[in-house]
Amino acid sequence: MTSNFSTTYEFSHVAPIVSVGALGGSGTRLIAKILSDCGIHMGLDLNEPLDNLLYTLLFKRPEIVATSTEQLFDDFTLFANALSGVKSLSTKNRAYLQTLAEIDRPQHPAEWLKIRVSKLFDDQERNHFCRYPWGWKEPNTHILAPQLLEFFPTMKYVHVVRHGLDMAFSDNQNQMFYWANWLLGDIAPLSPARSLQYWCAVQLRMQNLQRQYPDRIYWLNYDSFCRAPEVGIRGLTEFLQLDGRLLPWSTLLAEVDLPPTTGRYTQRDCSQFRADDVAIVRALGFDVLV
Repeated sequence: MTSNFSTTYEFSHVAPIVSVGALGGSGTRLIAKILSDCGIHMGLDLNEPLDNLLYTLLFKRPEIVATSTEQLFDDFTLFANALSGVKSLSTKNRAYLQTLAEIDRPQHPAEWLKIRVSKLFDDQERNHFCRYPWGWKEPNTHILAPQLLEFFPTMKYVHVVRHGLDMAFSDNQNQMFYWANWLLGDIAPLSPARSLQYWCAVQLRMQNLQRQYPDRIYWLNYDSFCRAPEVGIRGLTEFLQLDGRLLPWSTLLAEVDLPPTTGRYTQRDCSQFRADDVAIVRALGFDVLV
């Protein structure tokens, strides 16, 4: 695949990179914890779900889908240098980050964004050293996955997918406010049916991308992963080329548990869903019991 970037990340040949994305509420916290337990540096500024908040600062903003290739090149480079510890932030980088924190965003007020910038500056001063291997987890990563895969030639992307009907009734619909109108190409109020439409659009987009990058995108069915954790962890770590003999298996297996919300859709009104959307859920390997 020909890259739209004039050059790719110059340190990628020495830095194994893994990223994790999904719809919010799909179980990415567990996957990030497993990767961290396997020795992958996932960042310093993390929230309770283990989202990398530097990624949030730089890329979770509605205008990012219209950002030029040149600006994305600069943003990806800044992000990688800061997360890996390969290079210190320049004066220009620092000024740019401060501008990103000046205006409130949906779900993230300016004060919260300024804390992210301050935290990064402090971490740069105290913890400037190269960290390998490295990566990040932030559910919104899937939005920029096509550009990220081009820019980071060694990056592997883990796409976590949870049952679409369960996700339609999730309380976590944060991504809908940012990306649903853009991805679906229309404007409609939030509802479980709209949420399932969005789920389907995201998964079909990622299926198409996986066909372009079959060796670099890992499709992780979260429901199956939790039901057979040893099989799931082995598949994930083999994809990332981690030595299974060195993994803390007892720790990893103890992390996994099937969420109590699994199957919640069976207790809800599913008549509102379009038949085509339900068919996509089935086609992607999920049992539909309605």
